[in-house]
Amino acid sequence: MRRSSARTRPASNPQYLELVVLGRLSTRSHAEPVRRFYQLRCSRYAAGVETISATLAHGADDGWTIDVPKVGQATVADPRLADFECRQLLQRKLGIDWFTAEELDVRLVNGAGAPLYVFDLLCTGPVESGRVAALAAAPPDGCRFADLGGMPALRCVRSGPSRLAAVAALVAQLRDEHGIEADDLGFEQLWEWAGSLEQRERMVAHLLLMATHRARLIGLSTDDVVAFVHTTMG
Repeated sequence: MRRSSARTRPASNPQYLELVVLGRLSTRSHAEPVRRFYQLRCSRYAAGVETISATLAHGADDGWTIDVPKVGQATVADPRLADFECRQLLQRKLGIDWFTAEELDVRLVNGAGAPLYVFDLLCTGPVESGRVAALAAAPPDGCRFADLGGMPALRCVRSGPSRLAAVAALVAQLRDEHGIEADDLGFEQLWEWAGSLEQRERMVAHLLLMATHRARLIGLSTDDVVAFVHTTMG
């Protein structure tokens, strides 16, 4: 299993050079990929570039187009592949290894520049068939209904100020408008901590969603959960 750690870039020093060292790159034989990664991050911070934005657009043929400025374009049938395709484009353009490409801060945006987040949202508990039918007939904006192993689910491309905010807003909408409690983002191996930054963000959202859903089931208050988060995160 691949693990990563990152030193936090101080807000007071915008030229601070952050080096993320990957476990699989820590051996002597992988010194060159680490060096190239360091050089890449140096050039990005020196230029004042924090993120790499890629425009994701839904095409008329039901496909999705990804456009990375000054890098290239790609088309995918499933928006869940957009982040992967972006990183492949960057890998080829920048001449970097895949482990380095996974660490790049790639963000999907719409044509207006607003952030987009791709995720699946599932309900693993019992749901009345009538509610499921209503959701399937009129899913929320940016979502498509799916049946995943007998569980009602939504495959979504949603905007929001952050991934957590986008997921939370949809969970609340399903609860308030459809009477459905969503509690899962589709991860199975919850102990894994690897892959791209996008995948790790989805993992964090998944764990938080599970935690808040189960906290409500056992009667914990919102204040209890918020206090726990504030205390543990410092």
